[in-house]
This record gives sequence, C-alpha cells and structure tokens, in this order.
Amino acid sequence: MIKDLEFKPTDWGGHAAYVDVGNNYALSIIYGGIAKCDKNTFEVAVLYKHEIDYKGFGDPLGYQTPEQIEQLIKKIKNKNMENKVDYITPIKDKLDENMHTHCSVFITIGSQFETPRYYNFREYDAENKKIKIQSTQTNRLFFWIDISDQPQEYIEQIEFMYPVEDFWAQFKEYRTNFLKENYPTIDRN
Repeated sequence: MIKDLEFKPTDWGGHAAYVDVGNNYALSIIYGGIAKCDKNTFEVAVLYKHEIDYKGFGDPLGYQTPEQIEQLIKKIKNKNMENKVDYITPIKDKLDENMHTHCSVFITIGSQFETPRYYNFREYDAENKKIKIQSTQTNRLFFWIDISDQPQEYIEQIEFMYPVEDFWAQFKEYRTNFLKENYPTIDRN
C-alpha cells in the first residue's frame, strides 16, 4: 500500500501523502524533514474531518512501518463499524406517525416545494430532548420528535452526535424507504 501512495514534497523539506479511510477519517503519512521517522518508517497522523484526531487516536505516531500503518487503517475501519449508532430504529414509530401526517397534508394541499422528500435532521433541542426534522426547501415545514422517553444512552448519543452526518444518512435512507413503501407516487403530478 505505501509503495502505491503519491508522496508530494512539502514546504518543510519532507514528503507527505494522504489516505482516505472513509467516514471522514484519513491518514497523513509523512517522511523526511521534521518527521519522526527513519529510512524504512513514517510518521502518521489520524485525521478526522481534516484535523488531527487527538481525542480518538492521540498524537501523531512516529517510526511506523508499512505493516503498522496497515494495522492502523484496519483499526480505524473497525472503530467506524463499532461506533455506528442506530439513530432511527428507537424513534421509528414516532417518525412514521409524523411522516404519514405530513405526507397526507402534502397530498391534500402541498406545492412541489413542500414534499416530504426534502425532510431531514435540522437540530436537537437539548433542554426539551427533542429532535427537529425539517424541510430543506422551506423552514415552515417541520416536526419535533420527543426522545425524553428513550434510554439515557440513546439521549447521550443524540446530544453528542458526532458526526451528525451519520444521522443525516440514516434519516435519508429511512425517508426514502418510507416514501417508497407508503407513498410511491407522492411527487408525481
């Protein structure tokens, strides 16, 4: 893997390559210049959203062999899978109820910009323990999901949702499937 990377010269006299690991994680792999490495090793930093992930993986790692870098990539991929939170299943009944209501109103009196196809996560109200689902087309169309009856672990996952893209992606999949199963012609004229 290392031999296939494209290392580019840096301003500090070394060389750097970037490896996308998925789920907003990447590795910055450097050698030469100020890097903590020798002839057959590299310095590696785990990045999350283009910033060093001190919280999850600590300081950059010096003197890493290609084998150690491969193991680090596997560790990151496993961490991504282990940390996957199911945001939708615990609140699915409440989502279904609200989506049915909004779809019925849309079918009766809605315009093309009011379709529930554009709904997604908007915000979390920590004081009232509610999730706001809102149209991305107009801020007039939204509903709240009360999660105060959920286990504390779920509430904490929502409060410290990191990354929020996971909720968005899960809601988008839920919404698409909900509309296909219940309102397959909702956007047709």
